[in-house]
Amino acid sequence: MICRVHRARCVKWLRRHYRRSPGVAIIKRTRQGQQGSAAAHVDAEVANAQAWWYKPEYIINELNINSVITTPGHDEILPINSATTQTPYTMKGYAYSGGGKKVTRVEVTLDGGESWQVCTLEHPERPNKYGKYWCWCFWSLEVEVLDLLGAKEVAVRAWDETLNTQPEKLNWNVMYTGRGNFLVKGKPKFAKKMAMIAGGSGITPLYQVIQAVLADRAEDRTEMYLVYANRTEDDILLREDLDAWAKEYPEQFKVWYVIGEAKHPEEWKYSLGFVSEGVLREHVPIGGPEDTLAADDPVCSDAELGEDELRC
Repeated sequence: MICRVHRARCVKWLRRHYRRSPGVAIIKRTRQGQQGSAAAHVDAEVANAQAWWYKPEYIINELNINSVITTPGHDEILPINSATTQTPYTMKGYAYSGGGKKVTRVEVTLDGGESWQVCTLEHPERPNKYGKYWCWCFWSLEVEVLDLLGAKEVAVRAWDETLNTQPEKLNWNVMYTGRGNFLVKGKPKFAKKMAMIAGGSGITPLYQVIQAVLADRAEDRTEMYLVYANRTEDDILLREDLDAWAKEYPEQFKVWYVIGEAKHPEEWKYSLGFVSEGVLREHVPIGGPEDTLAADDPVCSDAELGEDELRC
């Protein structure tokens, strides 16, 4: 747990939890607790030797603006009767932004974004002496119960002092719609094979796609080829599931691991080192437009793929 760094949107595997009595504040920054960006030539050894983990200019601290609805809550039931319809219902939630930027406006829609209602904001914590807001703000909005009853979906968005907001649709270059169908800049495409390349915790979105395809295997015959890179064998996440799927559905799913170092190299039957061109040529389908979803640029160039066939 790191001050001012929100992890609600990241997958976590908690190994140890220390409980302290109320009133004890402990702030500790460690290499394992930092996330950052460094030059391409900086590996773990260089980062440790030159203390890159502690350089403020390379540590990722800022967050995207975010907002959450907490009321209505999950599985909450609101009786509809003469008493409840006479009293407005109060929706509630919280919002925050990165870099100490103040959240200046929160809006709620009950009609799919056709119209927005401005919420009441509460900032219980004062800014620090530099004018930075590091804490959540809380929002509330009174809505008519019958309006809430008629809403198919409710949504919230926030704005901060730099006019950052939360767009409904992000600029995805590829949108997978299932069963081998996907959109590229709105144009429908189809692929019978998918090449997947992941590293570390980046396996999680691909894991969801693999899981969905195999759950629908009676109708979805998409073939998936995964190259999954990690530093050590112990760092491989979800390996039990991946190996089980590869064994049970060999005609649809194949996985190949790449690690930087092995405890017993003579027993390791997969690749050591980096995800190289040779690894990709051998373990992912790169044969042309019909069966290519994603691949490494040099390999695609050799395969004479058009620019419209490259997916990132």
